[in-house]
Amino acid sequence: MCTPFNFEVFTDRIGVSLLPLIENDAEPLFEMLCASREHLKNAGEWKWNQYRTLESIYDITHFPKRDRTHYGIWHDDAMVGYISVRLISDEPPLISYWTGAPFVRRGYASSAARALALEAFGLGYREVLAVVSPENVPSRKCLERAGFTAHPHPAYAIPGVSQVCYARKANQGAKAA
Repeated sequence: MCTPFNFEVFTDRIGVSLLPLIENDAEPLFEMLCASREHLKNAGEWKWNQYRTLESIYDITHFPKRDRTHYGIWHDDAMVGYISVRLISDEPPLISYWTGAPFVRRGYASSAARALALEAFGLGYREVLAVVSPENVPSRKCLERAGFTAHPHPAYAIPGVSQVCYARKANQGAKAA
C-alpha cells in the first residue's frame, strides 16, 4: 500500500512542523541519533540498532518505502526528532517517533503525534495506532497527551515482544499541550 503522507504537516505549536525526510536530512538525523542513542536505549524500545552508520540512514532518506513516510520533527530550522507513519494493508496507520536527547519532555513528540493523527483523519482514516514498550512511561504519557488511549490491536502484535498498543480514534479529543 502506498502512503498518502508525503507533505508538510503543521502542528499546534508555533514554529514546529513535520517535514518528509529528504536526502539532505540524512546527516542531521544521524548526528541526532548518535547523540541520543543512550537516551533512546533507556526508553526501553531501541529499534534503531540497524542504523549504526550514516550509510544505513540513507535507506530512509534516499530510498523511502512505499508503505511509510519518515518525517523530521522541526522547530524552526532545527531537527528535534523523528516520526513516521506506516500503512499495512487495510489496518489503521501506525506511528513511531522519538525526540533527540536535548529535546525530550518539551512536547515535541506529543504535538507531532497529535498533528499526524489529525492529518490521517483528514485523509479519511478513523483510527491511528502507536506501539510502545510498557516500561516506557514517558512515551506512554506522550501518547496520552496526544489523545491516544491504551487499546489492544492484534494487527501490530509482535509475538514474544512486550508492548502496549495505543489508539486515537477520529472522534477522540486530545489533552492540551
